[in-house]
Parts: sequence; structure tokens; C-alpha cells
Amino acid sequence: FFFRFQMGFALLGLGAWMVWLWRQEKSPRQILTQLGWMLLGAAAAAALGIWADAWLYGKPAFTAYNYFTANILENKAANWGTSPWWFYFAQSLLTAVPPLSVGLLLLLGRGLWQERRSALVWCLVPFLLAHIAVAHKEMRFLYPMLLPMLVLAVQGLRGVWNADDADFQTRIVTDRVTRSQPVSFSKLIRAVCWTAVVVNFVLLPVRCVLAAQESVPYFRFLYGYAAAQPQPVAVFSQEKSVYNLVGLETHFYRSPKVQIFVVQRFDSDTLSLSDIPNRVLLSPKLTLQNPPPGLRTERIYTYFPDWILRFNPNDWQSRSRIWSLHECR
Repeated sequence: FFFRFQMGFALLGLGAWMVWLWRQEKSPRQILTQLGWMLLGAAAAAALGIWADAWLYGKPAFTAYNYFTANILENKAANWGTSPWWFYFAQSLLTAVPPLSVGLLLLLGRGLWQERRSALVWCLVPFLLAHIAVAHKEMRFLYPMLLPMLVLAVQGLRGVWNADDADFQTRIVTDRVTRSQPVSFSKLIRAVCWTAVVVNFVLLPVRCVLAAQESVPYFRFLYGYAAAQPQPVAVFSQEKSVYNLVGLETHFYRSPKVQIFVVQRFDSDTLSLSDIPNRVLLSPKLTLQNPPPGLRTERIYTYFPDWILRFNPNDWQSRSRIWSLHECR
């Protein structure tokens, strides 16, 4: 809870699940005793968390309450953007690699219903409902529940297959199916599973070597580019600074030789704001829209390698928001 306060919703669900089980086998007095021990353990954990916060902040602090006050009562989190209640469902379809994500969500839904007496469901449902109710939503907020979701999706698959623990895997591998389940369904299941394995083995190493924030490679390039120049470099960008991430100025990979100028448009007048001869233009597209007249520009960097940019079916590059850096002479 003190590492991630939102886990409190999952813990409440887990506590409710335990009480529900106790009602079937314990007397009211035993239930109260068990609840007392649980609350005592929670109080001890909370005391340790408050003590650690006070030690590190240098003054008494209950950060969970401060977090609740700022983000819920004062609605500070909404300043980072708001999303509709169905955001997590729609975004999951895109994030979990379509079309496999469609099947994954359907299996998760069946698993939730099929395993509705499971502790995993009692933890997941209140956690998910609480995040749906909050206006500011990000997919990373659901990460603590990723493994329970996958486990429940597998349980949903077993339910679709009407399998028991003894011969579930055997029937998939050997095509031993019941009369109500044709052989083609078994082959479909195997095809989906192997496709998922191949996609994961391809995408996992790619995701491991790429920066989680797409701006970081541009920061790294500008740092090396400025280091190789004898004079400072002026970087012109539209709308906001290249180092502005979600409303904050970052200093990661920021060279002291780089000067930032935010302009409305690229033209000779705005570029004259700086007397630095080394000028670089940041475009939100692969190509430079409305280049400054009378000056020659050359693209010197973009995130994608050249061999990928040689393929442009249906002119996808013109519609993609891919940054590019252009040297201006």
C-alpha cells in the first residue's frame, strides 16, 4: 500500500473476500477476532510507513492522506488530462497487440465471471472500478493487476475449452476433442497460442532496447550533435520546447551548448532571433512543413532507421506524428 496507494482498493477487496469465506465456516466471534488481527497488522504496517515518511521528509507526514487530498479532493490529477470511463477498455485493445488483444479481453471477461469466487477477482474488480471512476487515466496505472488479468484470461480459455486439469493440454496437443468441439477449433487454439508466442518473442527484445519515452533518442542525438560543434546550437521548435515532457522541462541529456527557441512558425524572421550559426529545426512530422524561405534544410535525424522509411505504403509517413530534426543553412 505504501509503495502504491491505489493498491488499497485491491486490499479492501481481498479483505471482503476473506470475510465472505469466514462467514461460511466461523462464528461471528471468530470473525471479529480475525478482523481484529487483520486491522492490527494493517495498523502496524501503516505506522511503519508513516515513520518512514516522517524520517525521509524530516517532519511528520502521512503521504497516503496527502495523495488522496491532492488528487481526489482537490482533483489535481485532472490537470494532466481526463479520459472517459471506457478509456481502459479501448486502450487495452491497442496496447495488447491487436487482434490478439480482442481475444484476450473476451477471455478475461469470461474468466472474471467464471472465477467470481476467486480472490483475484475480488482484488481486480474494485481496483479497476476505482480507476474507471477517476477522471485522469493512464494504462500504467493498471500494471499492478497485469498478472491477475493474465491468470484470469487463462482461466477463461479453460472455460471456453470446457477443460479439466487432467487433460486440458493433452486435448489441445493431440486434437482429442469432444463431439461438440470440432478438430478445427483445436487447431485454431494452437494457431492463436503459437502466434502469441512468436509475437512476444519478436516484440519483447525490440521493446527492451528501445527507450520507453520516444523523446529520449532525440535528446541523446542533440547532446552528441552539440558536442561535435565548435559553437552552440540553436534548436527551434513549434508549440513547445523539445525538452518539454507532459508539461515539465527535463534536463536529461540536455547539453549546455543547446539553446531552445519556441516559435509560431519557421521563417527567416523567427530564425533571426538567434545569432548562432548552427540552427536546427524540430518538426513534428518526418518532413519539414513550410520550411523557411531562402534557406537550405537537410534532415539529420529521426527515430526510425532509413530502411524502414523506404517503405511508405498508403503514405503512412505523412499521417504519422514522428519527430524529425533538420539542419538549417
